[in-house]
Amino acid sequence: MLCHTPLMATMLGIAEPGRPDAIGSVDHDTMPIRCHWADARDEDRCGRVVGYAADAWQQQVDEIGFVAPVPDEDGVLDIYVFSYHAGGAYTFCSTWDDGDRKDGLTGCPGYIAMDRAISNAELASYVAHEFNHVLQYATDYNEPTLPVWEATATAAEQWTYPDTLVPTDYYLADYQAAPWMGLFGDGYFLWDHFDLWSYYEYGAAVWILHLDHHYGDGQGSAGAALWAGLAQDGANNSTNVIDSYDAVTGGMADALLSLAAERVTLGTDNAPEWLDYGGEQLLLAIDGTYAAADLPVEHTPTIAPFGTGAVYVTVEDPATDLDVSIVADDGTWGIVAVSAGSSDWVEGTTYRWSGDGPVTFGAVNLDHDQVATTGRVGHLWDSQRELLLTVAVVDDTTTDTDTDTDTDTDSGGKNERTGCSTAPGAPLSAWLLVGVLALCRRRR
Repeated sequence: MLCHTPLMATMLGIAEPGRPDAIGSVDHDTMPIRCHWADARDEDRCGRVVGYAADAWQQQVDEIGFVAPVPDEDGVLDIYVFSYHAGGAYTFCSTWDDGDRKDGLTGCPGYIAMDRAISNAELASYVAHEFNHVLQYATDYNEPTLPVWEATATAAEQWTYPDTLVPTDYYLADYQAAPWMGLFGDGYFLWDHFDLWSYYEYGAAVWILHLDHHYGDGQGSAGAALWAGLAQDGANNSTNVIDSYDAVTGGMADALLSLAAERVTLGTDNAPEWLDYGGEQLLLAIDGTYAAADLPVEHTPTIAPFGTGAVYVTVEDPATDLDVSIVADDGTWGIVAVSAGSSDWVEGTTYRWSGDGPVTFGAVNLDHDQVATTGRVGHLWDSQRELLLTVAVVDDTTTDTDTDTDTDTDSGGKNERTGCSTAPGAPLSAWLLVGVLALCRRRR
């Protein structure tokens, strides 16, 4: 990999990131931002960097509402431009100490280090991304769940420059390629256990953008609210991603099912307005595709979904109504159905579909486990659930006694959503210091 977290650097025998050496610096005219350079040829580049950082501060802090950077001993945000052996950039906390233990945050000052070889075309996006990590450090440097760091910072690129920047499409494609992974997995886990090279945690910007479009203002407010919900006094991770996600959305299960349904439309003509680029590269990985002649289908997933993950099958030419069911030994489940530009979902293990054209069904594992609190991705295995997803033609000779559909509409019937485009829990440990919180922007 071309950008190393401290954990990877330790494994590879490379020194951990730290403040680079510098021979000069430039300050922003009005804001407490300083760019240091290690090569005199980068003086002009540093001038652009402090300008981009000021843009990010104005948008992400003043407009969107993220917590402002925690000042370090010199009272300014330090950014370093130097020759970084791995390319890319990283953000790091300079103290690993909560400077104010009564403010409801677990915040520390962050600094940014950037490779001098980053192109001029990419520079603004890199600064916007790394600046968001500085704000995350200021909110809860003890948050151990990697996707919420990288996905939010990736979405922040677009929030900072909404007219010119969108998240990198191959990041999003990697997220779409592994829907069974859920909200807690990352590219390192996928590589270690599935030999799958992935920028998954960056591509999880799909999740954050969906959250912001449906539960925020579409300009970043839900991202700021999600991070505000993670904050707590002290090093114990007492408020985790699921807690905050539930609070921001008013119901984690329904929000997750909405996300699971809308992901089916990415890369198609029915893609939502908040993510209508990328083309077929963003198509969701479907685990099985069947014709009407194949019904009834009993599908066992190639990889069983982890907590908050999903597995999908498509029926290409259904000629009649279909019954969908999940059989599993345990777990809490939901079913999504997406066809012809419309979406529907239920929390439960049975669902009856009526519609036209190809239809994709998703079985969504609504469980989440200790990984939400501890950040130890090894705990992901505790939430993986085996299942059998059955799709069959409706048998009209039987009595339908329980369709397990939502009943939260005024009519009391199925909630139709047509065209739905609308570290450990102990004090911060050495494991957490080297395992999660040197936030990198990776490059291919």
